[in-house]
Amino acid sequence: MRRAVIYLDGSPNDRDSLSFALSFCERMNTRLSVVLILEPEEIIPAAIDSVVAVIDNSAEREAHAALGRQAYRDICAGKSFVDYAEATMGIAAALNTVDDVRSNSRASGLTSWDSET
Repeated sequence: MRRAVIYLDGSPNDRDSLSFALSFCERMNTRLSVVLILEPEEIIPAAIDSVVAVIDNSAEREAHAALGRQAYRDICAGKSFVDYAEATMGIAAALNTVDDVRSNSRASGLTSWDSET
C-alpha cells in the first residue's frame, strides 16, 4: 500500500496542512504517517566576540509540541490508516529515516505509537 508522510512543526498551520493531507490520503486510499518534529531543548547560537551562550528553549519546544499533538488528535482521531511519530531531529534527517516511523522503538530518533494515542 502507498504511504504519504507529513511533517508537523507545532505551528498554527499544522491543522490545515494535516486536514489537507488526511483528505488527500482518504481519496487516494493511501496510508498517512504524521511526524511531529520537536525543536531542540537548547539552542546554541553562533558565537559573538568568542562568547557562546546557551538559550533554554524547553518552554517553546513544549508549547509547539502541544500544538502539533493537539492538531493530530483533533484531525486524525479514530483514523486507522494514520500513524503518528515524534522526531528529535531536523526534517532533513527525518526524511532519511521515514521507514522507521512505524517501529515501536526509538530507532533513529523517532518515537512512534499507534493511532489510538
